[in-house]
Amino acid sequence: MKITVRIANVYGKPTVYPVCEKAKLFTALTGKKTLSGADCRIMRELGVKLDWKQNDADRASFMEGIVHELGVKLDRKQNDASIQV
Repeated sequence: MKITVRIANVYGKPTVYPVCEKAKLFTALTGKKTLSGADCRIMRELGVKLDWKQNDADRASFMEGIVHELGVKLDRKQNDASIQV
């Protein structure tokens, strides 16, 4: 499954917003309006591919935050900025 999300810089913090209906269903499951780094990691573990809609600088900043927060390895070879646990 592939979902589309958008990253916005909110008060200096990259924030993930759902774009497509499937992404909105994931936020409904979490009870939040946005997805956290942990949410994105779990989705990746479930086989969900994230289609990022933002500039590369915001994506890099967000992915580096996930790496730091969760201690996961960033796969820079993937076009969709996937996370490898």
